[in-house]
Amino acid sequence: MNYQAWEPLTKFLRGEISADEFAQVLSRQLKLLPRNFLVNSWLFIDTHDTPRAITMFNGDTERFKAALVFIYTWVGTPMFYYGDEVMLEGGPDPR
Repeated sequence: MNYQAWEPLTKFLRGEISADEFAQVLSRQLKLLPRNFLVNSWLFIDTHDTPRAITMFNGDTERFKAALVFIYTWVGTPMFYYGDEVMLEGGPDPR
């Protein structure tokens, strides 16, 4: 699971880091991590270990969609967590 991409992605989409900072994280991944690892790592917008994406984005569906675009276009294997198809809300476990 590529938490090293998830955290900066969510920070970028919430306006907590700049586009340049996000791009630097991704560039570092490409330089430091083996291609085989990146291709086989899961990309996600939320999981059972994280708050729901739509909740993190304060109901902003455009940010939610942008996160989906990222996980389906960045190097890796997209993982779609149940409930994301209906933008299920929720905080950290067990909420």
